[in-house]
Amino acid sequence: MSSDRPHRAVEVPIYEVGGQRVAGFGIRLGAYLLDVIFLGIAMVVAVLLLGGAVAIGFSEGVGPLFLLLFGGVFFYRLICWTAWGATPGKMVLGLRIVSEDGEKIGFGKALLRFIGYFISEVIVYLGFIWIAIDRHNQGWHDKIAGTFVVHHQKEMLPAPVAQSVAVAAEAALAKTAPIPTAESRPDPESRIGAGVSQAKLVVIQGTDIGTEFVVRRSPITIGRAGSDNVQIVGDRHVSRGRVAMIFEGSSWKIEDHGARNPLQVNGNVVRAATLRNLDRVKLGETVLEFRID
Repeated sequence: MSSDRPHRAVEVPIYEVGGQRVAGFGIRLGAYLLDVIFLGIAMVVAVLLLGGAVAIGFSEGVGPLFLLLFGGVFFYRLICWTAWGATPGKMVLGLRIVSEDGEKIGFGKALLRFIGYFISEVIVYLGFIWIAIDRHNQGWHDKIAGTFVVHHQKEMLPAPVAQSVAVAAEAALAKTAPIPTAESRPDPESRIGAGVSQAKLVVIQGTDIGTEFVVRRSPITIGRAGSDNVQIVGDRHVSRGRVAMIFEGSSWKIEDHGARNPLQVNGNVVRAATLRNLDRVKLGETVLEFRID
């Protein structure tokens, strides 16, 4: 069969990171306001506990008070992000801050995000307003640190206001199907052997040109994680486990489940496509050629 037949290109917004849906502007605003309330309560408690020290701070100028305020904000944001992946406000609404691969952020990204927060706030909060118009719902601080805010779990506080914000935000998000796993699909290895010849993915562009991945099972995942069946190394533009290959009927199908850089087949952006012999699949900066011997 000819490999020149083009696949239908489908532009799909990326609303999922690491299998978790990206949170929109409304629910993030709700989390921010909750954090303002929680942080305000914490600062009042700190003032009451410190008592005399605060009085001395007033007498000596605003320096000690500024350090108290900055220290409180620093701990509240950066430490919470690093330790739990979310501030209390985000935890209440079931949100979490993750990196591009869907994992919890470390201290380095948290520090970058903390710095980015000031940049987002200083210009009339434009960095936060940007969340509402960005296709990935990222603020400037998210762009700087390479982070996303995702729906991680059900909200901890079933307050009517919190629920209404969450429902409104979720309605605006596109739903994506979960990545198929070996547990969710039967293993059709015997059908593969009987139905088609052995399939291969061969790296023809990237850091490991010439590497061949023999495909004998279905489904498999393709990405840069060590747990991926086909691991693409040395290409940071490739997501972890966000592309799947599935054997259906008598042919192989490839699916994009929210990869950071959209999946391409023969130069066209696709959400899903049936693969034909010698089709070229691009993930990040790596190109794989699909072959059936």
